[in-house]
Amino acid sequence: MDVTVPIIMESDILGNERTTFIGGDDIIQFCSMAEISTVCISIYIRQLWSALKKNNLDGLFGFVDPGIISQ
Repeated sequence: MDVTVPIIMESDILGNERTTFIGGDDIIQFCSMAEISTVCISIYIRQLWSALKKNNLDGLFGFVDPGIISQ
């Protein structure tokens, strides 16, 4: 798939603001329960952070950038 979707990662999430791009191949990997990329993990963290922020719980948790700690 040639589709790429930009996702804005606010600086409150992983320490620096940036745009992450998720592609169709990432989505297919995720849906097929295959090993996923750090991009998928980052997007999941973004969604989790949004849910926490909506409930005023975002200050209770911290996240580490999976791109920094992956091998």
